[in-house]
Amino acid sequence: MYEGAWELFTSNLRTLITLAAIPSLLLLINGLIGLGIFEVAGSEESLKVGVGFAGVAFFIATIVLVIVASILVEAGSIKGLLKNGSKEFSVKEGFDLGKKHFMAFLGVSLVVVLYVLFGLILLIVPGVLFAIWYSLAPIIVLDKNISTSDAMKQSKDLVRSNMGVLAKNYVVFVLISVVLGSLFDDAFSSAIYNLFASGFGAALYVVIYKRLPLKDEN
Repeated sequence: MYEGAWELFTSNLRTLITLAAIPSLLLLINGLIGLGIFEVAGSEESLKVGVGFAGVAFFIATIVLVIVASILVEAGSIKGLLKNGSKEFSVKEGFDLGKKHFMAFLGVSLVVVLYVLFGLILLIVPGVLFAIWYSLAPIIVLDKNISTSDAMKQSKDLVRSNMGVLAKNYVVFVLISVVLGSLFDDAFSSAIYNLFASGFGAALYVVIYKRLPLKDEN
């Protein structure tokens, strides 16, 4: 699995890293703009109150923009890998695919999150089970262009049929991420690591999904 994921990742390295960097760049640019606004307001007492309210609105808008961009590039990265495999796709194609499938990817992701939260509220175990069962629903929606309910059903069937394989790969990925992440203690190196981890995570997600047996029978 990991050898295939690494090959897929390195074949699309430039595109995956660039797409993963978009939300961070938006956050950085908007942060600099926000600092500039507050710097100007600091020199004018009459502007402080108005800019204070505007600053809160700007902060909220920035968070929303970054979240939207994160979902868009994640959907575009996964769909681009599904569609092209080891053949490198362009950043533009990934961005266009993300826009095209944004609502479907967002919808299934939100439903899965709600299921998991509901399960965690009831008892921790149901929430964990829901997170595992429906972990493949987003990629199934992107791959097969089916409804959220059908994707969740197929995801549950796939996961229950391949629990051992999925559990092993998920645990290994989390452990590797934690160990490697602990090695980067400054902001810059941590940000670079996160870009690579995001791209490789997308590649691993695709490879695991594609190599699961019985995919077309569920």
